[in-house]
Formats: sequence, structure tokens, C-alpha cells
Amino acid sequence: MSDSKRQSRQHILQLSRKQFQSIFQGLEFKDATRPLSNADLLSSLELRQRAFVEHWYSIAQRSDSEVASLFLQRAPQALQLMDLDGVEAWLLQALEQLDQRGLGWAVDVLNQLEQFASSRAHQQQCLALSDISSLLARLTLGLGGRELRIAAAELAYTDTETLFLPAEVLKPDPAEALALYKTMAVHHWAQTWHGTWQLAIVDSLLARPEQELVWSIFAVLERWRLDAVIARTLPGVYRQMLPLGAEAPVNEAWQEVAAAVRQPQASAATSLALIDQLVGRIAGPLPSAAEYHGAFNPRQVQLKLQARLVREREQLRLLAGKLQQQAEDEQDAPPADATDSTRQTRTRKPTEAFTLVQGKADSSGRVTFLLQLAGQTLDPPDSMRELLGSIYQDLGEIPDDYTQGIGRRLYDASQTGGEAGPGYATGGLDGADRLLRLPEWDHTRNRFRTDYCILREYTIDPGVAADAAFVTETRRKYHNLLKSIRRSFEILLGENRLERRQQDGDDIDLDALVQACIDARHGEEMNPAVYTRLHHNARSIAVMFMVDMSGSTKGWVNLAEREALVLLCEALETIGDRYAIYGFSGRTHQRVDVYRIKRFSESFNTLVKGRIAAIQPRAYTRLGAPIRYLGGLLKQEPARHKLLITLSDGKPEDYGSYYGQYGIEDTRHALLELRRDGVHPFCITIDKEGGDYLPHMYGPANYALIDDVSKLPLRVADIYRKLTT
Repeated sequence: MSDSKRQSRQHILQLSRKQFQSIFQGLEFKDATRPLSNADLLSSLELRQRAFVEHWYSIAQRSDSEVASLFLQRAPQALQLMDLDGVEAWLLQALEQLDQRGLGWAVDVLNQLEQFASSRAHQQQCLALSDISSLLARLTLGLGGRELRIAAAELAYTDTETLFLPAEVLKPDPAEALALYKTMAVHHWAQTWHGTWQLAIVDSLLARPEQELVWSIFAVLERWRLDAVIARTLPGVYRQMLPLGAEAPVNEAWQEVAAAVRQPQASAATSLALIDQLVGRIAGPLPSAAEYHGAFNPRQVQLKLQARLVREREQLRLLAGKLQQQAEDEQDAPPADATDSTRQTRTRKPTEAFTLVQGKADSSGRVTFLLQLAGQTLDPPDSMRELLGSIYQDLGEIPDDYTQGIGRRLYDASQTGGEAGPGYATGGLDGADRLLRLPEWDHTRNRFRTDYCILREYTIDPGVAADAAFVTETRRKYHNLLKSIRRSFEILLGENRLERRQQDGDDIDLDALVQACIDARHGEEMNPAVYTRLHHNARSIAVMFMVDMSGSTKGWVNLAEREALVLLCEALETIGDRYAIYGFSGRTHQRVDVYRIKRFSESFNTLVKGRIAAIQPRAYTRLGAPIRYLGGLLKQEPARHKLLITLSDGKPEDYGSYYGQYGIEDTRHALLELRRDGVHPFCITIDKEGGDYLPHMYGPANYALIDDVSKLPLRVADIYRKLTT
């Protein structure tokens, strides 16, 4: 034996058993001459645990064999530290790091098992805002007023557009944590709904000397006032506030003012007027706040108010102008049998301006608004009603200068700007207008891949001179069909609904009258609602068209898509529905592209027609991310009914793993997200095999198969008409 071998052997013999265990991370070997097999690693586990580990090992193996192997080695220890859900979350975090940052980061997560288990134990004792933010947003939206976004902050407060709440709440019982979150959300919603942050109040607070003291006193008085309002209007919520300090004892020096602000007739102006009585005589600390009260930030509120009032005043002018233009178009519409020369010589007669009638606020703070035109009283469309309600929240009234000559300036769609919401980065990469990251659903992990897709929005450049004639040629080609489509769409404008049991109207409701007479015979008060009234069905629809621009649409499919869009636009211009058109394509999750053809705010002008003509096939069909992005734009539209229609020639497919079941499940999940938010998706496809996967993605009644591509232009407008009637 050589000296070197002898030295090596002696060195090995000197290693203690403890050092061997450290080298092999505490694993016990049945045979010291070979590493443990998978069966050896799993032999100590219960049957249910073993099946669980084998399932997730196979999923990890699809992403990376090294990650899967390390997971298998550490799984027995992980199961001693956490339950099955915790072990699953640990592996999923490693896989997310693998997707986003690489193998080294994934290995670090798996090696930091003890830290993850400790953090997990803490998280299970608290409720995270991210888990219930959508619930709180729906809660406040259902209560009334403008939609409030939810965001995390150290203390609870609102700037009138966002509810800032703690990132997590630690309570022994999860139900207690949820109750605290709900009461914080309702209390700060009440500040926006019940006048705490009206412009006159905020300006007065900021104009007074001793601001910090004044704000502190005002906060105390408003807490008491709003708690009393919630007790009267939302008693169920108030019962949840009681254990959190809603009726804490009031110092004797404050009892008189507390009683004053708790009266039903009290307002934020009442609290403001009482401040002067208190500033000079306060001794000792201010009354303590309940857990849900949070903080006051008048300066941040003022910034939001000033920007919003300017924006909403302009939006009101544009909406009223559009209504005025529609009224003038209806008044001056030529008879159906008019000749072309007669149509051209008709001149527009200006109509009188709208007059706004503002009702009184009811006990819950809601106000009704009506429009009067030519002696007729009309209900404003939903978008205008919501806008007026938001202005009323900020000002406590609709000032005369907001409504004088309302609608006299005609609507100009070019002045409305884009639909980009907060969080969209503008400008930037490869000439894109916007760049953002979106999640993607991985059905194998039953989790989102966070910020996985990089989406870019581009504007299609209008076509060259030869393409610019495309719209004209399409109109000529489908001349007779276009006339038929327009007639069928015009019928939609004339539909009326008979409303029964009205207190005034056009005719007698015999059924209601008979019932009222019977009630009178029995000594009961006669119901005055014995009339019928014809109510015009005002359409409140916004539709987003997603056009497949994948490479497979090259040739006749692309031509049919463009022709269908031309016919559809001509029809929609007839009835005035709000619509937008975007194309989509993709090449891996690093390159998901959407192409703007027409925004909701754009008219069907020469530029849009040129973009339709310039639609060309691009790459592949990665559907989930475009659905999430374009659905988000659609959700911002002030319409009662929202529809997302996809024109496609096949199922979702892209490079990488985005084919087969993976792409179908991501698309299905994106569509489910839209339905949850009130958007109705529909698909029109020419894929003859679409019946195999479309029912799973869209539902059995939310798609249409067109077996011949040449029929696409003929069918799209007809399908849309049926969807919106």
C-alpha cells in the first residue's frame, strides 16, 4: 500500500460517525456502500404521506431533476416540521424561484427548510391582507360609492381612492382577524361615503392653525359620528365592532360633544364646528381609538380630491356631450325612404341642453339624479349616474357650474385619452407602448406562476395606400349583407319595456287597479301604483374583441378576420355600443404581445380602418395573459354588461410547456377570473376540433364553431346581435 493511500485511509478512519451524518445531511443508510434509493427515503413515511411526496416529486421532476431529487431527500424532515399544505407551499416556492431566478435560488429555498417552516408557523397565526383583498374590495363596492382599491400600509387609512390596511393581522382566532379587517374597511369606506373627506371639510382642516391638534380632535369626533352612523345603517357590522372597542367609555369632559356628533342629523361639518370649543380646554390625552380606526391623512386626501375633481368634471362634460349628440342624431335622422341627396342636404338642428335634477339623500346617503330634456324626464345612463355620485361624494352637491349648458359641447372621442390603469409602465421595450408582468396558471402545481409572462402592448401602424382601400373594398363586396346587418341592428334601438305598477304613467295597469280596489274594500290603504309606463331600453354594453394574430391565421383566415371586423364595426356604429379591438400573439412567456387596433374611446375613423387593414399573422397563440390584460381594460369600462369576444382559428399553443392541457387550463382559469368579475367571455372559432376543448374552457353555451372560414364575416355580426339582446 502506498503512503498516499495509507494516509487517506487513516484520515477516513479518524472521521467520527457524527461527521459522516453531517456530510449526508442526517440520512440513515441501510447499506453504507450506496446512497438511499427512492423507496428507502419513503419507507419511514405513512401511506398518505408517501403518496403525497411521490405526486409532488413527479411534478418537480418535469421542471428540474435536481430540484426533484433534493425535495425527495428533505421531504421526511419537512413532514416532521409542517403539515402537507406547508410542504406543498415550500416546494411551490422553490419552483417559482426556479422559474423566475434559476436553479441556485430554488436550491436555497429547499435548503432553508427550517426557516420556511418557522415563517409558515407565524403566517398560520395571522391573516394576510393579500388573502382577502378581493373580498374587502367587493364588500366596500357593494356598500356604495366609488370603487376603492385595497393596498397594504402600516396603519389603516384612506385617501378616498384606496383603502390602506395592515399587511397582516395577528389574532388567536382567524374569525377575529377577518372581523377586524372588515370593520377597518367599513369604517374608512364610511369616511368617503358620509362626508368626512368632502372638499370643504379638507380645505378647512388644512387652513387652520395648530393642524396636528385640530386633526387629532377632528379624528376623535368623526370616529364617534361614523360609529353611530354604522350602528344605525349597518347593525350587523356594528355588532362586530363592539368587541373591538366601539363603545369604549368616554371621559366626562368629552361626553357632551360625543352626544352631539352621535345624533342622526350630525355631519362632518358638525364635527368641524365643535373643534373650536375643544382646542383651548383639552387637558390630558385624547380619548383612545378602537382597533379599527386607524389614521387620518388630510394632505393625501386633498391631492386625490384636486386631481379627481378636474378629471371627473371633464368626463361629465364628455358624457353629456355624447348624450346630446345622440339626441340630435335621433331628432335629425332622415326617413328610411329618403334619397342620398336628401340625406346630404339635411342640416342638424341643435336641441336644447339637458337640465340636471338632483334629489335628496336618503337615510343611507344615496342620491337620485335625473335628466330633463324638452319637458321629458330621463334616467341618466349608468356611467353618468356613477360619475355624478362620485362628484357628490366629494362636494356634497353638484354645483351649478358643473351642469350649466350641460351637453352643449359635442362629444369628441379624441379628447378622452387611453384606458391605461394604475400600474402600467408606459413607453419602453422594443417600441412597445406598455410593458407589464402577468401571472400564469400552472394546473400541475395548482398555483399561479407569479409575474411569469412579460406582456407588451403595441399600436398597429395603419396600412399603406393599397391596404387603406381594404375597408372600401369590403363594403363593396358585402354591400347587400351590410344593409341587412344594419337593419337588424337598428331594431335593437327601438325596443321598449313595459313597466307595471307605476305611480304615474301612460296607461292603466288593470291588474294593479283591481288589486288596489280589493285592498280598499278590505279597509286597507289603496296602492297608488296603478299605471303602466313604456321605458326605453337604454343599452349599456361594452365589448372587447380579441383577434387571433398567430401565424396559423395566414392567408384566407386573416382576410376573413379583417372583413368580419369591418362589417362588425359598421354595425356597432349603428347602435352606439362601446367596443374595442385588440390583436394578440406570443412566443414563449417572455414575449406575449397585444396589438391595439381600436380603444374604447376611439371612433371608427380612418386611422382605425387603416389598422384593421394592416392586421397580419405573427407568432403563436398564448391566450391566458392577453385575456387577463384585455379583460382588465374591459372591467374599467362604465357599462352594465361587459363582453369579451375572441376570434380565433385554434386552441392555445406556444413554445415551451404552453401546449395541450397546460395552455387549455391557463386559458380556462383566466376566463373564470373574468366571470368572477362580471365579464362574460365568448369565443368564435373556425377550428373544426374546437368542440373537444372549447366547452371545457368557455362552457357549453359560450362558443360558436364556424365550419367554413368563408362564412366568418357573415356570422360574426349575427352572433354579436344574439349575444347582446
